[in-house]
Amino acid sequence: MFLIQRLIGVSIYAFCILIFCTAIKKIKGVNIHLNIYCIILAAMGFFYVPLSGSDLGRIQLAMHSYANLSFNELINLMSQTSSPLTSLYYYIIGNLGDDRLLPCISAFITYSFCFGIIKSLYKCKHVYKNYIAISLFFFMSRGLFMMTIANIKTMLCLSIIAFAIFKISFEKKSFIKYSVLLIIGALIHNVGMLATLLYFIFYAFMNKANTNKIVKFIQITFIALLGIYYGKNYFLLAIEKGGNYLEASRNFTGYFYIWEFILTLIVLIVNLYCIILFFRIKKKNNVITLDKSLLNFVRLIMYFTVLDIALIFIEFNSGFRLSLLISIIDIPFIIEMLNCNMFSSKIKKRLKLFILCCSFLMLFISCSRGDLCSLKFS
Repeated sequence: MFLIQRLIGVSIYAFCILIFCTAIKKIKGVNIHLNIYCIILAAMGFFYVPLSGSDLGRIQLAMHSYANLSFNELINLMSQTSSPLTSLYYYIIGNLGDDRLLPCISAFITYSFCFGIIKSLYKCKHVYKNYIAISLFFFMSRGLFMMTIANIKTMLCLSIIAFAIFKISFEKKSFIKYSVLLIIGALIHNVGMLATLLYFIFYAFMNKANTNKIVKFIQITFIALLGIYYGKNYFLLAIEKGGNYLEASRNFTGYFYIWEFILTLIVLIVNLYCIILFFRIKKKNNVITLDKSLLNFVRLIMYFTVLDIALIFIEFNSGFRLSLLISIIDIPFIIEMLNCNMFSSKIKKRLKLFILCCSFLMLFISCSRGDLCSLKFS
């Protein structure tokens, strides 16, 4: 159905990836280049035409209902759902009067946060643009564009959370300041609640960065008390919905798509390869003086990767969505692996080849069999 239109849509997406990932190595700076790419992706979202019965079609109908609510009705509805900020988001965009703005704005916000990670990393470390191009190509080849413009809230919340995690764990920015973004992400979608909870556990018990233990205890206690006082109902609703996902998985009625499962596995395999390589070289060379923020970030990636490997076999829906978060925080992870001083030029060359091969494989699967193959424009 709509084979020609979908072929054109997928070709435009793939062509943009190749153009922007190639050009970023040659232009001066990265900000303007990534801003243009973000605007183009938002424009693609604006002109996207959902297939009959697609997620976006149902979401737009729900958005119309939100837009017709009075403000008091909206507040009442927000108090009864586990994702209150989604209700507010649909209410605001629904009142703008054009359904096409929903995927457009969602794509712009999502990729602004994702590309914001690259901008921050380039600004503070001035890494080689070749490494940025490879990491960007790997991320975009995963084919998350349809999740961004059709599913809306999953990628929206995870991009916000990933940006906050990067700022706290890699750049050592204020936990209190960026925990606001974590909470915002948690209140957009249940997977955001799961991702935030998992990160809080890591930060509290597994974070090896040079953070004063007393300060860390105060920070976690403050956020926990605040969450219990204001977010208890939202948290309980999220747990209830998570239980429904688990029950559906046990009854084999939950979401499962073999090609998205394969794409998820490829991302996790790349992560495991990089993690094993990192610690093997570290041990072999007896490296003692290593950037602690990098070491802590690798531990964070390992933590999420191992959890997700277990989760996708227990409850695929949640594991699949958590893997999307991993795909985003892989952006700085891959750049740092390629930029790692421990690795010889031979190892880096082999690593680049492995990542590029996996990227092309993911792009092929995403465009031919993944969610991306339903992309078409008006």
